[in-house]
This record gives sequence, C-alpha cells and structure tokens, in this order.
Amino acid sequence: MSKHAAESLAKALHFIGRMQALKDEFWLPNGQRVRTCEDISHEIDGLLDEIEEFDKTLGTGLRVGRLVSWHNEHYQKAPYFVVGIGRREVQMARLPAPEAATSPVVAGGRALRLAVERALYAKDWQRTHPNGVLIVDDD
Repeated sequence: MSKHAAESLAKALHFIGRMQALKDEFWLPNGQRVRTCEDISHEIDGLLDEIEEFDKTLGTGLRVGRLVSWHNEHYQKAPYFVVGIGRREVQMARLPAPEAATSPVVAGGRALRLAVERALYAKDWQRTHPNGVLIVDDD
C-alpha cells in the first residue's frame, strides 16, 4: 500500500470513529445526553460535509478512502468507505451514521469491484455534470 493510500485509510478510519462517537451520543437516553439531538445532528452534518470535501481531494475513480453510497430498498442511504482494493472485490467499512442503512451490495465487508467502480463513476459524473442525467446501459 502506498503512503498516500495509507494516509487516506487512516483518515477514513478517523471519520468512522468520529461518526460512531456521535451516533452513540445521539442514541443516549435524554437524561444522559450532554447536548441536544439537534446539536448532535448539526455536528453530524458538518462531519458529512468534511467527509465529502475529503472525498473530493482524492480525485476520481476507485481509491482507498473514497466514500461510496448505495440506497437500499427503503431508499435509505448506505455509506461505506473503500478500505482495500483487490482484483475482484473491494473491502468496505460502513460509516455508522445514526440514520444510515446497510446495503445489499456489501456483504461481509466486501463488495464486487465492478459495483463499487460503477457507483463511483456515477458519483464522479454527478460532480462534473450537476444538472445532467446519467444513463447507464447495462447491456
């Protein structure tokens, strides 16, 4: 693993730890919480913005540290970080946001490389074409 990939992985794991702490605080009973749910939600939104900015600095394509999201059958977002890249599979780590779901694309912390590449392609395309519609031909 290159130095840049190792730094990106460390940053992604740091984001996961911060989000887990916010999630744990969010779900505490009212008497045990120091801050209000609104304050915690505001901090979560700030962290998500920070993660998106970090993701943009990594550039386009499949790289360690990229944030990939899929929607589940209930249209809930399921965010994951790329933590390892293999020939056929990609190792994923779930971002534990309070309202985040799990994705059927990821099983046992792994996803097919093609699925991750397609999700990242769509995400990167949306960044460069904010008003356009991406049409994917799966044939």
